[in-house]
Amino acid sequence: MKLMGSHPGGISLTKRLLELSDVVPPAWVLDLGAGSGESVRYLDSRGFQAVGVDLDADENSAGGSGEQRTQPDRAGERKLSECFRGQKVQVPKTASDIGKPARCFEECTSGWVLCQDMTRLDFMDEVFDVCLAECSISVCGDGMAALGEAWRVLKPGGNFLVSDIFFERKNAPSMSMEGPLTWECWETAFRNSGFAVQVVRDETELWREFFLESLWNGNAQEKLCNFFRAAGRAKCGYFIAWLKKPDLAGKQERMDCLTEKAV
Repeated sequence: MKLMGSHPGGISLTKRLLELSDVVPPAWVLDLGAGSGESVRYLDSRGFQAVGVDLDADENSAGGSGEQRTQPDRAGERKLSECFRGQKVQVPKTASDIGKPARCFEECTSGWVLCQDMTRLDFMDEVFDVCLAECSISVCGDGMAALGEAWRVLKPGGNFLVSDIFFERKNAPSMSMEGPLTWECWETAFRNSGFAVQVVRDETELWREFFLESLWNGNAQEKLCNFFRAAGRAKCGYFIAWLKKPDLAGKQERMDCLTEKAV
């Protein structure tokens, strides 16, 4: 059985998400909940300008080697320092500096994973072409905040590639959302966040393989085993989806809707 990594499908699912959409290099991609940066490194190797955020970003921040990476020269590549709205920090000078928690690295470019919370990003509005969230929204603590931040940092017309779990039973766990995490819950959350669903595909078989692989390889801790059992009772499935942030006209409609709700 093929090793899947930290989420169902591993890099093969990342490839499928890209194929599902019209995303092409050298688009700027933000990986939300990037973990060790596996998808970020893959996207970087494909010619995308990719960075990730994760609360557990550590020595993998520089592409998994624990050392600074030599960045490829790309026409038109911009530094991430142009995208931050918060305080900048000094560029890490040595390998030991790279793992230190920081809001951002002033001169880092493609291939990095930064220590940030996906529900409170430190990027300016409308700076990314693509956001990627692979099995991270449901476990981030506040799914609606994460969706709102993705919408905020995406350019008008930007793409949001999502893979995550859902449950068929109405008494299912809510995870990081406001109600039972059914597909209807996801649809409502996407719509209320301003995204238009382009394509959705059921990948539940990958979830089953991920479960079996975790047990077979001894990777499933007791807490994860308990979740797998609860997920089985709630008839857990897995989906991949391509969402779009509306263009400028659609953005105005969303803002008008939010204003009406506030009133």
